[in-house]
Amino acid sequence: MRVIPIKNYLITGLIIIATTLIVLFLVDYYENSKKYAVNDRMDILNIIDEKSIENYIVENHEVIIYMSNSSDETIYEYEETLRAMIIDRDYEKTIVYFDTKNVGESFYDDFVTKYFSSELINNNIALNITPNLLIVIDGKVSKILYVDGQEFKASDLIRFVDNNI
Repeated sequence: MRVIPIKNYLITGLIIIATTLIVLFLVDYYENSKKYAVNDRMDILNIIDEKSIENYIVENHEVIIYMSNSSDETIYEYEETLRAMIIDRDYEKTIVYFDTKNVGESFYDDFVTKYFSSELINNNIALNITPNLLIVIDGKVSKILYVDGQEFKASDLIRFVDNNI
């Protein structure tokens, strides 16, 4: 009868443990990457794109547009708070989502020129810094929740929405 060395059992055990850890890591990575997908984060809102935003503003005289970059992982918690607030206050039909991930710089300049009120144009707001919450009334952006270089706070978001909707 042949004797199998203990070293072989140890190697087999290490391979099983390493394989299990790799599988657990990949499952965790997959679950986290799903959280950041636009369909998971803002799937409760109507989604508009660069081609349809102009028609949407023309057809809907009063609208709230939430602009963010779906690939920006730093705003995940902010968007979770926004999502909870939207569901809690039943704003699913009031707010639309605009993903800025594939939008060029010229879009922002054109959007500001066409849709910003004269008061907001003078504030030098850089729309390419997201997230932004825009309130459009009669085809013009009248108010905007814009955070330049600061941390996004859920309390500011809730106060802004409650005061303007």
